[in-house]
Amino acid sequence: KFAYPLADGSGEIVVATTRPETMLGDTAIAVHPEDERYKAMIGRNVRHPITGREFPIIADAELVDPKFGTGAVKVTPAHSFEDFESGKRHRLQFINILNPDGTLNENAGPFQGQDRIKARGPLKARLAELGLERGTEPHTMALGRCQRCNSIVEPLMSKQWFVRTKPLAAAVVARVDDMRFVPAVWRAEFLRWLNNIHDWCISRQLWWGHQIPAWYCDSGHVTVAREQPAQCGECRSGRLRQDPDVLDTWFSSGLWPFSTFGWPDQTPALKTFYPNSVMETGFDILFFWVARMAMLGVHFMGEVPFRVVFLHAMVRDEKGEKMSKTRGNVIDPLDVTAKYGADALRFTLASMAGQGRDIKLSTERIAGYRAFANKIWNAARFVLMNADGYDPRAKPASVYDRWILSRLHRCTAETRAALDGFQLSD
Repeated sequence: KFAYPLADGSGEIVVATTRPETMLGDTAIAVHPEDERYKAMIGRNVRHPITGREFPIIADAELVDPKFGTGAVKVTPAHSFEDFESGKRHRLQFINILNPDGTLNENAGPFQGQDRIKARGPLKARLAELGLERGTEPHTMALGRCQRCNSIVEPLMSKQWFVRTKPLAAAVVARVDDMRFVPAVWRAEFLRWLNNIHDWCISRQLWWGHQIPAWYCDSGHVTVAREQPAQCGECRSGRLRQDPDVLDTWFSSGLWPFSTFGWPDQTPALKTFYPNSVMETGFDILFFWVARMAMLGVHFMGEVPFRVVFLHAMVRDEKGEKMSKTRGNVIDPLDVTAKYGADALRFTLASMAGQGRDIKLSTERIAGYRAFANKIWNAARFVLMNADGYDPRAKPASVYDRWILSRLHRCTAETRAALDGFQLSD
């Protein structure tokens, strides 16, 4: 905790933070409009003790919980998703204090050049020297980290390409009854996401992918084209450079139901296979992929890309954790097939694939189902060994044969009904 002095020297307001270095980019202090402790301060200014900047105390009921912490929140619009939205609501200044390598830039004043984590100690010491430190207390929180290097991920403003998704989502909502969701519970979740959708950032700073089809001239004009243009669309300059960013993989994947069949040409394959009958995938990419395919499909083709969305169970490790290369808990199906056989793996997955639940997969389970599959195999071999001369078209010779065949027909009907209803474990 530390105090911001009021600009007129008449008092202070105390805030709490888990990221003290971001105070170098603060541009407001937010309080709840109904908090009696701070009502009289709303509209007044504080002075930044490090940079000397002055900024306002604002009322923001969406950002502030008066029962949490001090009830006053430092607002850093350039380095927090929630603060970014508050900054837009109140038209605050957006001050970036970070370089791409995680060091502090020129907006950090005397702390410029320091690593943002290592700067915390000196910054807290400086606040203590100024008599503004107001104590420390433990606080548990979830930190976003890079999957590959485990570094803490910092929100950072940058210029990106976006798709305005609300009109696309509204068109899918209007046609949602053209799709059947299995399990049906995911229909409501699908609609919840579409009805609360945000604009979609489609540019990525990666080495591989479909490069953004936009070119810039020396004057900063932007030319978007299917093919590389010979000159700028505005000033006719021939000195062009392509945007180095690539498209979000889900953007190109979202075009898959029709782009793979020759679209925009109306090919025979496109007419035959769009819309498709069943889309089978995991529920974890319902929004990343299925919703994007639906939005782009309706927009470009005029109808939903598939009639049934079958969301299978998630295959996790025996402890229920998601399998990943990083954790080292992946079960390689090629290794499993080599050791236990393909039928054992298929039977294990099918038997455990109940709708609405995850599969906790282990090699012990596969070994157990291999033993069961062997029993079925041996029973089938026994029947075939004794089937010489059997004519399946002949009438049953006895009541016992009729009983056996009746059970077979019932089993066949139940199996077909289960497959039609995607009840694979039945």
